[in-house]
Amino acid sequence: MRKKVLIIFIDSLPYFIIKKRNLYINDLGKVVPISPGLGYSINIYAELFAGLSPDEIGFFNKWIPNTRVYESSIFKDLFFSILDYSRISPLLSRILHVIYGKLTKKGNIANIPFSYLKYFQKKENMDIFFTKEFPTIFNEFNLELCLSPFFKKRIGENDQQAYEMALNHVKSGKNVFLMLGDLDGISHIHGLESEYYHSYIEKLDQMCSTIIEEFKKENGDKSEIIVLSDHGMANVNEGVKINLERNFGKIGLNSYLYFLDSTYLRIWLMDQSLAPDIEEFLKSLKSGILLDNDLRNKYGITNRKFGDYIFILNEGKVFFPGFMGGRLVKAMHGYLPDFESQKGVFIHSNLDDVDIAPKSCKEVYNYIRGIMKK
Repeated sequence: MRKKVLIIFIDSLPYFIIKKRNLYINDLGKVVPISPGLGYSINIYAELFAGLSPDEIGFFNKWIPNTRVYESSIFKDLFFSILDYSRISPLLSRILHVIYGKLTKKGNIANIPFSYLKYFQKKENMDIFFTKEFPTIFNEFNLELCLSPFFKKRIGENDQQAYEMALNHVKSGKNVFLMLGDLDGISHIHGLESEYYHSYIEKLDQMCSTIIEEFKKENGDKSEIIVLSDHGMANVNEGVKINLERNFGKIGLNSYLYFLDSTYLRIWLMDQSLAPDIEEFLKSLKSGILLDNDLRNKYGITNRKFGDYIFILNEGKVFFPGFMGGRLVKAMHGYLPDFESQKGVFIHSNLDDVDIAPKSCKEVYNYIRGIMKK
């Protein structure tokens, strides 16, 4: 008889944190670190559950240059320029962005300067959990999906609802995929040293314990259990301010565009004469590194539509003010995957040989497929 599978995905659970803790999941099986690729959830999920790099899936992070012809007006540009003065106060800026997003029905416009909004568009949400555009573990196999992000409750409350749904499916003898996503937000807001963060890990471990024991009771020796995460997290110790306009003039469709994505600076060149000066400027920065062709090949982000230049900050730094969050976060991910802090977790209850375990998020997809086919 085919084995029953339970997959518990905990967003942003760092390997270096849990390997020191006395947790139930540490006794489930061998705990293996896995390295993410570059980028944020929209790309790391594609690696984990479809085995696709940014080059293979066709996008890198959520915001991309707007290729549509944009009809502007002097009044609108002036109004947006005035609104941009709100960036002096991160809280006021965030409030205005939320109001504008709701009034215009654009939704979450992050913290992009209002006068720059016309130059960018959000990548249509690649819903990896439900897409049929390419093979994933979700469209290839029969998994009951219990996904916390879609409930949109307060951070810390989404997981409980997903957990209760998963528990009901487990008791029905089904294959289950449970996503617990709140730890990511808790990390950003409270940091890795906070009592709330560590108590929440204990809470997640208790959830895992209950649902895994119920699953074992239901399926006995037919049980296959995986607990994994997409990446780790590092404490933030510095906000990095950068002013490209002072060096290279205003952005525009005839010059250059740039996007400050928490730990990434991406630059698109429309005027190639700017290339030598911009490259020299980026290489001179001590706060991070400019990804060369070798690194872009290594992480599958060679496509120039992802940015002619991609600069990544050193561990513990974030761009602030940036184009994403309105506050200086206390912890962040999205650094070079080689850092110990960035490694996620992979645990398989029936893993006997660590050497055959996936070492990267991209390898997880085929590993899970092998289990699901048993």
